[in-house]
Amino acid sequence: MLSQASALEGGFSDPVLDAQAAFRAIMDAMARPATVHSVPALVRPPAPLDPAAGAVACALIDADHRVLLAGRRACKPMAGRWEFPDGKGGGGEGVRR
Repeated sequence: MLSQASALEGGFSDPVLDAQAAFRAIMDAMARPATVHSVPALVRPPAPLDPAAGAVACALIDADHRVLLAGRRACKPMAGRWEFPDGKGGGGEGVRR
């Protein structure tokens, strides 16, 4: 288990208000698909995450639940970026630990 200091390193400076602001931005973006939105850069995450991705991670991920992410294939737009799997499962897809 991580110590409290290492678990909080790079996280929100005000966990409640910053998490609410990030979550609100995420929900706003999800309500308007196919549009570009900004997420407030409220954290300093470790590389290679940028501040917006770090804010999303801090708002959505907790230590008690797994989050499944997949790298986009080379044949898809924005190849190499991360996405949440859609559950369809194409050929050769599986869980990497």
